Amino acid sequence: MRDAALSRVHAWLGTDDAGQPNLLTDASGRLRLGPGARVDWQVFRAWFARASQAAAGCDPAAEAEALQRALALVRGQFLDGRDPSRYVWLATDDIEYEVTAAVADAAHRLAELRLAAGQPDAAMEAARAGLRLAFNDELGWRDLLTAAHATGQEHVLRGVVSEISARVALDEVMPRMAPETEALIDELLPSWRT
Repeated sequence: MRDAALSRVHAWLGTDDAGQPNLLTDASGRLRLGPGARVDWQVFRAWFARASQAAAGCDPAAEAEALQRALALVRGQFLDGRDPSRYVWLATDDIEYEVTAAVADAAHRLAELRLAAGQPDAAMEAARAGLRLAFNDELGWRDLLTAAHATGQEHVLRGVVSEISARVALDEVMPRMAPETEALIDELLPSWRT
């Protein structure tokens, strides 16, 4: 069974551009990924680092492009759909927090860049990309609110306010939105409570 499973993994990982297998066995008999195999987290971190370099070089277009590529890898919650009993080791590791924080930071920065460029729809997309993984990130929700307001379309802003209200209603731990979020809604859409 083990050999059959390894054979399937070997076939699934395939080969790199040079035709070398992406699943290798080292001299001690241990399996490892080849240099051409990347996991989404590694690729995300590489794009995030490239965005930081672009920011340091005062190149907002390159920074936005790198952040966009990083966030394109985010499809949902961390390890969503995986059997939690197979990832018990996560209880002793900070990777889940690290991934969530990095995605939220990337989404926030991209939303800021898109708003500064006068692209509120793209800023909304950036905020939503972050919220796919960091669903409870209040800063992400405030970015989404700010971008929705920047569209100049009240129905879009009302839709986002409804989304936030629905999210809060589902939260058993914090059945209220953060005061900063509530204050922002009061500022952008004073009639929301009625």
